[in-house]
Amino acid sequence: MLATPYTKMSFPTLNPARISGNFETTRPLGKQQWANLTGWSARQITISQSFKFDELLANIQHDDVTIRRAFQREWTTMLQRAAFTTKDSNREESYNGPTLEKFRKAKCGPKYSHIRLIDLTQILIDHRIKVMEWYAEQKSRMRVKTEFDLRIETYNDARWRRKKALVVQYKLPEDEVIKRMLEWDETNPKPTRVVQAQAAEPIEPELVPELVIEPVEVDDWEQLE
Repeated sequence: MLATPYTKMSFPTLNPARISGNFETTRPLGKQQWANLTGWSARQITISQSFKFDELLANIQHDDVTIRRAFQREWTTMLQRAAFTTKDSNREESYNGPTLEKFRKAKCGPKYSHIRLIDLTQILIDHRIKVMEWYAEQKSRMRVKTEFDLRIETYNDARWRRKKALVVQYKLPEDEVIKRMLEWDETNPKPTRVVQAQAAEPIEPELVPELVIEPVEVDDWEQLE
């Protein structure tokens, strides 16, 4: 099965004539191994960002056969190490983005088995594009979050953890859980958005026309009585 050509972004199209078909995983990759590879691949984008993926793709297809074979051997070893790393040390609890499973099925079908280096590399290319798009969207959402949004998230998380502890850890009946949560709500009020009142504009006093008394000449003062 030849790798599907991929021309998006800066990743080169894989050339089957340059990537030896002799390089494949030494052991079949099962569901757990693909999950490990998902975490490893995502970390290269969301955490380390030091892995030069485009350079590696160029090197495994280098014009010099000696150079490209050396990089293909190293790349195969790197992937197998990532795939068979134990779950606990390869876990990314905060990652909930695209996984490799969809791309694996599209390339290899439903069964888990050995996979050629060229096919696995193509799957990682397709997956990497989706992870980069997903990660860019996540960062964009974080930029628009206000302090109030973060306070609400913290509150909701704490409330969820409290309820989960009552149900799972203490195994309380439903009516007791409701009672305890009402007590929790009383002592932990939900954050409210503080709207600062605008200062009232000062009211200008109404101007009263100045009374002007003009002098009047009077000949006969008795006329004023």
